[in-house]
Amino acid sequence: MEKIPSSLISEGAYQAVIRADYVFGCLDSEGARLVLNELCAAYSRPYLDLASDVMPGEPANYGGRVCVSKDGEGCIVCWGLIDVDEAQAELAGSGERRNRDALYGVGREFLDRSGPSVVSINGVVASVAVTEFMVAVTGLRVPKKLSTFLGHMGRLTAPTEKPAPDCYYCKAVRGRGDSADVQRYIRAGIGVFLR
Repeated sequence: MEKIPSSLISEGAYQAVIRADYVFGCLDSEGARLVLNELCAAYSRPYLDLASDVMPGEPANYGGRVCVSKDGEGCIVCWGLIDVDEAQAELAGSGERRNRDALYGVGREFLDRSGPSVVSINGVVASVAVTEFMVAVTGLRVPKKLSTFLGHMGRLTAPTEKPAPDCYYCKAVRGRGDSADVQRYIRAGIGVFLR
């Protein structure tokens, strides 16, 4: 395992991902998740995206999920597991975030968002991810493309529907390597916004 002491959007981090046999994403930033998804697709790297959440309410909903994207047949975008608008706003930089806050008239910190997750939920999600990784590398079975932990119900589920069939990242970016130009994020200096 290689530790890169900089933003995901840096030459060192990109090279670590490109050299990796498998990539685990445990990111809180939608922008970073979108970039990592695109980078893994471009260089055909198996990507396991892990997420956990606590949603306020009565009663609170909590849980998480693991998305295994490795063959161009499902990623966080075509499964609808990422807020693409939020990702694009994050990738636009601090000036664009200030413009959005001014447009909406309320700071992002006051918007109704999900809350932080807790260690027990993270532990379950991480265990599911490690199990899917294990079955993939050992050949015990094909890893599940999407596993959702409904902690408030005590269930682990798999989707009955399929991901969107015309996903840009799975179909147009996958396997293109350098020609996908994921380096455009580095050239734009976006890494300083996603630490």
